[in-house]
Amino acid sequence: MELRLYDTLTREKRAFVPLDPNNVRMYVCGPTVYDFAHIGNARPVIVFDVLFRLLRHLYGADHVTYVRNITDVDDKINARAAERGISIRDLTEETYKNFKEDVAALGCLPPTIEPRATGHIAEMRALIERLSRPSGKSEEEKIALASTVIQRAVRNGLTEVQVYRFPNSLCTDRGRAINQQEPGWEKTLTGIPLEIFRLWSDHLKPRGYRIRYQVIDFPGGTPGDISIVIAWGE
Repeated sequence: MELRLYDTLTREKRAFVPLDPNNVRMYVCGPTVYDFAHIGNARPVIVFDVLFRLLRHLYGADHVTYVRNITDVDDKINARAAERGISIRDLTEETYKNFKEDVAALGCLPPTIEPRATGHIAEMRALIERLSRPSGKSEEEKIALASTVIQRAVRNGLTEVQVYRFPNSLCTDRGRAINQQEPGWEKTLTGIPLEIFRLWSDHLKPRGYRIRYQVIDFPGGTPGDISIVIAWGE
């Protein structure tokens, strides 16, 4: 039996192929524990439970790990605890207990692991830092590299230079907005292309440099790779 799931990136159903059939893992967003669950909260719980059961059926119960996080630090939690005059821990423990009872009443299997956000603050900070700098370079290193590339192009008599080429998969819409030059196309960028745009916006744009993202090939008639060009002068 082939399991096919809808891929929101490609906007099509694709065959599910686990990285390791002996260790199939699913990580889902769990509740923010500040109030009773409502029917809208039940929907994803039931959907993920069905997927968990299906994966167990296909790969074996001992080969599937289901992780559902518990968000127990949040502005809503802080406000509700202050409103009720109780500690944040008391509020989250009480609400989490109610949530577990509710999903059990729906007949859902418990996840394999339920990590709490408060238990992994350091890891989250490290991940955010890494995601904010996908190139791994510091701001000073990026500025120095941009300066070197631009100065070399100027010495060669150029008024623009391609600084990066990337696959359209690094755009959330696979390059559609860039190809059509829609307003807000920069919001579709991820990874290094987004990092370059921010570098330009913060440091190069104020100095008169321009930036251009352009689809440079069209395999099968659809947008392919995208180039990033920095330009200057008239």
